[in-house]
Amino acid sequence: MRLLLVNPPVLAVDELQVYAYADVFPYGLHQIATLLRGQGHRVRLLDMMGYLEGDYDRALRPETRFARKPCGDNRTRNPLRDVHLYGRDFAWLDARLAELEPPDEVLVTCCISFNWEPAHRVVAACRRAFPRARIRFGGFYPTAFPEHAARSGADEVFRGRWAEADRVFPRLAPEDPVPRIWLFRLVAGCRYRCSFCVNASSPVEVLHAPRAAAAELRRVHREYGIAKFCNWDPNVLLAPGVLAEFLGAVARGSPPLALRFDMGIAPHLLTRELAARMREAGTVAMTIPFESADPAVMRRMGKPYRVEDAIRAIDLAADAGFDRAHLHCTFLVGLRDEDLGALFRTHLLILRSGGKPMPFPLTPTPGTREYERHAAYLAGKDLDLLNGHLWPALGPASTVRLYDRVLRVVSALDVESAREQAARLPPRVRELFEREERAVLRPGGPHRRAAAREEQALPVPPLSRLPGWLHALCASCTERDACTRAASRREPDVAECFRERRGVETALLAVLFDDLRRTVGLDDPRLPALEERMWAHLERLQQTCANTFEPSASWDGRRWSLYRFSYSFHDGRPDRWSDDARTVLDWTGLVDSRAAKPGERVLRLAAPPLARQLLFGLDAETGGRMRLKIYFRLERGMAGAKQALLATLAGPGWDRRLRVDPARLAIAAFDFGPRGVAAVKLYFEEPRVTATDFVRRFRPGTFYPAATRLRRIRAWEEVLSIARVRSGNRRRPPSFAEANVNCLRNDLTIGDAAAALARTRRAPDLGPLAALFARHPLALTSITFPYGRGAKANLYYRVVG
Repeated sequence: MRLLLVNPPVLAVDELQVYAYADVFPYGLHQIATLLRGQGHRVRLLDMMGYLEGDYDRALRPETRFARKPCGDNRTRNPLRDVHLYGRDFAWLDARLAELEPPDEVLVTCCISFNWEPAHRVVAACRRAFPRARIRFGGFYPTAFPEHAARSGADEVFRGRWAEADRVFPRLAPEDPVPRIWLFRLVAGCRYRCSFCVNASSPVEVLHAPRAAAAELRRVHREYGIAKFCNWDPNVLLAPGVLAEFLGAVARGSPPLALRFDMGIAPHLLTRELAARMREAGTVAMTIPFESADPAVMRRMGKPYRVEDAIRAIDLAADAGFDRAHLHCTFLVGLRDEDLGALFRTHLLILRSGGKPMPFPLTPTPGTREYERHAAYLAGKDLDLLNGHLWPALGPASTVRLYDRVLRVVSALDVESAREQAARLPPRVRELFEREERAVLRPGGPHRRAAAREEQALPVPPLSRLPGWLHALCASCTERDACTRAASRREPDVAECFRERRGVETALLAVLFDDLRRTVGLDDPRLPALEERMWAHLERLQQTCANTFEPSASWDGRRWSLYRFSYSFHDGRPDRWSDDARTVLDWTGLVDSRAAKPGERVLRLAAPPLARQLLFGLDAETGGRMRLKIYFRLERGMAGAKQALLATLAGPGWDRRLRVDPARLAIAAFDFGPRGVAAVKLYFEEPRVTATDFVRRFRPGTFYPAATRLRRIRAWEEVLSIARVRSGNRRRPPSFAEANVNCLRNDLTIGDAAAALARTRRAPDLGPLAALFARHPLALTSITFPYGRGAKANLYYRVVG
């Protein structure tokens, strides 16, 4: 079979965009060509892309103009801007097609959605030249927008990856031009869910054995004379072992090669050892994302690192021998509500650290959270008008023109050039730049402080400065980021200003749990797989339910267990109970297939109308032991049904020691595994408990009263008294073992928890917990204190981004 593969040209608005395209060699298309040739097909590849090396303004001449397109949001009518065709023109394509023998199939690709117009014209040109050929249209754009891509007239819209081709090392045909830089892949996938990224979170997959990939680079150098190689993985540091083995194999070979990592490395994952290995292997450049110096923007994006991590990564790379000027530092620009002062601060921090600023105008692609945030200003725009260099989310026209000037400032490669460009800004905006310049570039400024930090331990702020120190109601308020009082007042006027956030962005949860796995040292592949299922389920569930995911940390007197959570399903929806139960069993089987049958037995213990909500939980401990949990949240009242359940779980004499109204039973919880149920906990509601009655439940020397602040509480609101049923011994009546107190209703903070924990006999090291609250937007929701002298305590929290 004869096949023709075509790589279309792209569209560019300015020199910055041309530079971003500079070395985008069609590696994937060459993989497909190599695969098809290996299957015996006759294959020809036409590459229409341009590959300028400097003088990027040559791509923006009048003769390359493709169209004039409107800038700004859907309410902005002016200005218009020239969009240029970067690469071979269509007359060149027509001439090449006329020279070819008609193919049986034509494969056309398009990776970036706002470049759909040139790709459609390529499809049309191939249709005119070869009316009998079958035209297949693939790449990211057809995968993400198949109906839009079908308007091209292609016979088939191919969706997804060509898995077989992904693992092929491409080879050039004799007629193919030799590129200046060769791309290479090691791993696919990225576990993060950044708000602007079109790549949804997916498991990390190793594409090539590290040594085989290194040997392939040697072959390319030997056969084609190419000495420059660029990694094209979305997040290669998520597989550090693979990268380290690859770098070692390259370093041991000869002659030396020049490596680049232009797709970016996760700065918080770069270590001193890994930076040294990269340099020894011949790495000359890499991209270190800064994104934003504004912590609120980083939370909004769902980034797992901070700007301090990026600065630290630059210092580590420089210590390893990298030229700071070859460290490309990307950051986002063009958010509708962004703080220009923070934007200037980001740029100046990059200059201060010695990196190369690379501003990245926001392209709000449908399906991303940034598109949803800007949807009111983007409605009605076709994909080509979402090109970030057209400022699609900004308006009015005066703001668009202002951002043209701002982009020149933040593209400057040195402070003097930035000052020259800033002098052309309006006075108010120029003052913002000058203020940030004074703050960032003063002696002993932020860069100096960040550079002095230790490699593995960024300083943890005092507990009083952690996000969890805020009143939890403030932390979970939709207006928190804009509120000027939340950080300073202890008691929010809830009736006046509180607006609860519905749910949480799964991107922040994905980042948190990736951090937890890394912190605890859990490399079990079952956990990322379970997380992906939960995040997808949670995104659907949160359309009607709120606050459905609660992580926690547990101290057992020796160490913290940090990878813990409970997941709440539909509340008060008996019609969804069966679906939720099936989901619980599916997740249970994913963690441990042997636990599925015990899980089924637990689920038979209660159902609607007695049970109103189902919860699933997991506690994964270092060493591989995992404790699965199922909870039933029970309806209020129903004393008779609850008494029967209590008799089943704890025996007929359950009330000999508890002496409690069975109607107050709120939750029944089960720890289970392959061998069956290991523990049962019964949670009884107490809407209000006086401080005098509450303190009598604790033995001397235990948690309460532990801190002056706790002694001042006159009455505790929403207390859950927890009784434990001893596994396998129903003759011994259950007893109350601990109390769970609601932090939101009792005005408790992470600082209060720290004060209580510090008074125990074996006080825990609060470093891991404090670091967790420093790295992520978390707020404490409840604390469990043991009544006895045991040191065990649980802290439950929520992600509030």
